[in-house]
Amino acid sequence: MNQLSRLILALFFLLVGIYYPAVGQAQDDPLADCFWEIPKDLLFREVNYLYWRGEFTLPDNDQLVIHGQYPYSREFSTGLYIVTETGGRTEISMLPGSVVNPDEGSTNPCSHNASRYAEPRDYTVTVVHGSPPDPPEPNTLYLKKKDDGSFNNEGEILVRYYLPDQDTPIGGVALPEVFLLHPDGSTTDLTGTCPDPESTFTRENPDDWEQNILPFNVKVPVPGDATRPISWYAYLPGVMGGDIYVSQGNSYAYANIDVAAGEVLVIKGQAPTFPYTYESAARMGGGHVRYWSYSTYQWGTNRSSRGIFDEQIMVNPSQFYTIVLSRPEDRPSNADPECGVAWLDVNPSPEGTSSIVLRHVFPAPYFQFTPLNAGDWFGLEDAMGPYMPTGTYMSTEEFEDLGYIRR
Repeated sequence: MNQLSRLILALFFLLVGIYYPAVGQAQDDPLADCFWEIPKDLLFREVNYLYWRGEFTLPDNDQLVIHGQYPYSREFSTGLYIVTETGGRTEISMLPGSVVNPDEGSTNPCSHNASRYAEPRDYTVTVVHGSPPDPPEPNTLYLKKKDDGSFNNEGEILVRYYLPDQDTPIGGVALPEVFLLHPDGSTTDLTGTCPDPESTFTRENPDDWEQNILPFNVKVPVPGDATRPISWYAYLPGVMGGDIYVSQGNSYAYANIDVAAGEVLVIKGQAPTFPYTYESAARMGGGHVRYWSYSTYQWGTNRSSRGIFDEQIMVNPSQFYTIVLSRPEDRPSNADPECGVAWLDVNPSPEGTSSIVLRHVFPAPYFQFTPLNAGDWFGLEDAMGPYMPTGTYMSTEEFEDLGYIRR
């Protein structure tokens, strides 16, 4: 990245800091005295996730200990982020909940075939200084040293709940306890006073999310570059300046789209398999991925995410799906689950342009057809193979003339 790029990106994050103060700074905020906050400045948030973030300072010889309960959700992750030289955030260590060993006497409900409602469900994760050994220690996140060899003492923890269960929309568990463990065995509590999430919060309306702007180093074509047929790109963690809270567990395919009034965009593709959990499944299943979804965003603002997740997308016996994107007033009468068609609000920006993002979360080692294997922006089609989606523009009337879509 050249000097001009760094300057522009640093200015972006300075502006974000000015316009989006931490949630905990609000006097009437129930998290004001809690380690955790609900981050409001994340770009391209997924409407079916929950996010909890906390900042910390870790002295040279201390460890940071996080003690919590596995949430009632499809999956969760604990990511360790540091501030980059441009002011962004990059994930340097991450643990999926499915690989976090439970505390003695507890059960990990995220592990394959586990009872999802087992009690107790406690876990402990530790942040330590240094680079991970091979293999890494279990339940450990590593705060690597700076390039000059000195300790990196500042960091952020970002916890994601992937698709909380229908009956526990805020995850159904208390926020994790956080404390410093000193070399002499004593501890210092950092948790503070935290409310019960399930009884305090409700799922946010995406329309209430703050507007944001795209950082300089995100490869998104400018408005007007939405092509016909649509052009898909890959966006990968740790590649191409992924310092906007991208997670190592997520991989993304995205395209800029421009659906005019009276038009629809028809997305077709082959669906990966996944475990069904939303309606309170008793046991954790398996599949190609742990979770997948489509989301739309207003171009250049990150405003008003709309999304549908895997269990809301109908598939035929061969695992193929059809999704129609349009403005609500242009929704075809047969863009309906009864017709085997999912519908998604195209959510255009004032200029008429928006972005669509396909997410694959924690693909299984044996499943190769995922954006994670694209390598660069332009390697998506080779990576996804038969699972590569297609997009076709047509009028609302033309789609209705197709009649029922056979499932």
